[in-house]
This record gives sequence, structure tokens and C-alpha cells, in this order.
Amino acid sequence: MQWDFISSGNSTGFHSHQEATRVLAQATDPARSGQFALQAALQSQGLAVKLSTGSGQITQKPTQILREDKKIGGSPPEKLVVLERELQSS
Repeated sequence: MQWDFISSGNSTGFHSHQEATRVLAQATDPARSGQFALQAALQSQGLAVKLSTGSGQITQKPTQILREDKKIGGSPPEKLVVLERELQSS
């Protein structure tokens, strides 16, 4: 919910990075409490869970992109280029 607040408030960019940081920091306490509650519930069932320490280290490399999607980052269709030229000249 906190992330929704940040996104809807346009706080993800340079406009209000301090407020975004404050709201995310505020969300950390209930998130961590939830982790502890889950750990206790699982331990009561005989399951061991190790919580993350928040070291900021990535534990697994991201999956390699094996193909290029020509729809992303490519040139626009010629039809759109022509339409844009027509709009700019009018």
C-alpha cells in the first residue's frame, strides 16, 4: 500500500525523493514484523526459515535475456512517422 501511495503521488522521480524514502522507511517496520510472525508460525510447524538481513546484496543473478523484442526500443512504424510529419506541418 505504501508503494501505491508513492507511485500515485509521483514520488518515484526527482520531485519528492525525500518523501518517497520516508514512506518506504515507514513501511519497513510492519513488513519486518510480518516476516517475524511468518517465521514463528512456520517454526511452530517444524519448518526453519532464515530471514534476509537486508545486506542489499543480490543473491541470484538476473536471468539472461536470450532474444530481442523488436517491439521495444526499435524504430516506430513508417505509418506513424508519416502521420507525425503531417501533424507537424499543419
